[in-house]
Amino acid sequence: MMTLLLVLILVWAYTILRVVWRRLPLAMGFFSFRWMTARFIGAEDAPGPEVKGNTGVLNDEILDLGFSYLGLREEGLIPWGRKIRELVYFDDQSAAFAALPMARGYGYYFISPLSDGSLVMTTRSKTVWISANDHATLPIGKVLPDKAFDIHQDNVKSRARDGVFPIGDFTRESRLAATRAYYASAYAHKQMRRIGGIALLSIVIYMGFLAYACKAFLSIVLLR
Repeated sequence: MMTLLLVLILVWAYTILRVVWRRLPLAMGFFSFRWMTARFIGAEDAPGPEVKGNTGVLNDEILDLGFSYLGLREEGLIPWGRKIRELVYFDDQSAAFAALPMARGYGYYFISPLSDGSLVMTTRSKTVWISANDHATLPIGKVLPDKAFDIHQDNVKSRARDGVFPIGDFTRESRLAATRAYYASAYAHKQMRRIGGIALLSIVIYMGFLAYACKAFLSIVLLR
């Protein structure tokens, strides 16, 4: 009986520690982005066999909008933690990057770096202008890529009327520079404070459960 209880506690502890490990990068983002890493991996030829299912459908829709494949980008909030990978595309004529994160539920987004260092980013539910210390968000509802891209271009054009234009260099390096600009913004810090705070709270709760289980087990052992 005691052996079975020990096995159950060890399995529970292993499960909890796995969950905590997966949420640790988000929790670290609550404090700082200084450990954030981003890089391109692989060639610039075409998406590999990982493009299937819903991602494959979105890949075709992005290409139909006139985008070309740029590569597979990998991003992590801490060097040793879980990484998010996304397919990255570019369109010089439309002055935009497109991205399809490989993680389930992330959908797609468009991003245009501007000449003053700010960004325009549009997801399937909102379009956002982001500068270092300010941002403006417009909800657009859940829309398909072609509609979201039209809204994205309208947002970019509205910035052009204010004398701020898209950059002219849509390369892997300029996409990584846009990532760094995003994480340096107050908007990113606000978003990650919320997401990281939830992750941090969940870690504290899980570790509390683990401590309680270990305490209960030790109590049983010492009372024998």
